[in-house]
Amino acid sequence: MDSLIENDLNAEFQKNIDSIAAELIGTFSLKFKQEVPHLSNPLLRWLDFRFRYIDPQPRQIVFSRKFPKRKLPASTKAALKKISMLITSGIDINPYQGRGLTLRNDFSGERRETRTDLLWADWGIHHFHLSNEPIPTEQYFSRPADYLAFCLVGGNVVAFIDILPHPNKEGFANPELIQTVASSWPEYMKQFRLNGIDPGHEHTQSEIKTLRTAGLTPGINIKNVAYMSPGMGLTSASTPIKITFALDRVREYAKNLAISVCQPDGPFRTPEILSLKVPPQFLLAPTPSGLSVFESNTRCAFLLPLAKPNQTANNWEILHNLVLPTWACKSLLARSKEQH
Repeated sequence: MDSLIENDLNAEFQKNIDSIAAELIGTFSLKFKQEVPHLSNPLLRWLDFRFRYIDPQPRQIVFSRKFPKRKLPASTKAALKKISMLITSGIDINPYQGRGLTLRNDFSGERRETRTDLLWADWGIHHFHLSNEPIPTEQYFSRPADYLAFCLVGGNVVAFIDILPHPNKEGFANPELIQTVASSWPEYMKQFRLNGIDPGHEHTQSEIKTLRTAGLTPGINIKNVAYMSPGMGLTSASTPIKITFALDRVREYAKNLAISVCQPDGPFRTPEILSLKVPPQFLLAPTPSGLSVFESNTRCAFLLPLAKPNQTANNWEILHNLVLPTWACKSLLARSKEQH
């Protein structure tokens, strides 16, 4: 017997994804108070962390026109050298992002200004604490540093924009950062240019912070040219637009996967499944190898394909990478093993 209803299986897959996201929130100790009901889906919280978390893999380094920085303290220069080595070696640099990554920002929180990293959501810029002190073994994050490195992070490159004294909250809206990006890498910014659009006036640092907190994406005017936000900007809830889009993609790709799984002559059939006397029971589940379509009666797992670094991914690879990337799967299974 092989009778599956696409809508029912899609509902099951969506439930499984939300459950995995909730487990991952616990695994990585993400702040998640669920104070705002319409922002409290665990997948939203997970995706905000997942997008901001930098997958450990080797990347080359490039520097903006602001470099070399000749007047930095010796300890900051040493910290820059250290983090540069970590980047080129593919070692985890997330401990230098700061506690906001897990402990301060909360997509579901009541305070709009702390739902995400507003600088990253607007301009796509990460910041790193240039601390040269060893990270204590019982801690994950580095100590706060007097200087921060502001960077663009791609799949195979980290672009250092500037190194500045640790600013106050308003300082993360410093327009000179995006101006430096435009002057240093004009081809990168060209893709965000809005031709035929009146750029309006150049927003001040204070205006940019106020607009972001209010859930408005400030227009970018650089030398009287208008640009859209490299980070895609903010929703009216002061959350990243790209996370809303990512949620929609996960839902759509999971639905399409359910349609494929329901095909009696499709790829999710083995002789054992075809010979079942009851309808097969499929779900999405973590396995040691990654996210899989799992059939409960036969205990057969179909591993979803994994995306290859710096190559165009198909829909199933994207689904796998957004919901359960390799580094997250390892941590999730290790935590589950500890609990049992």
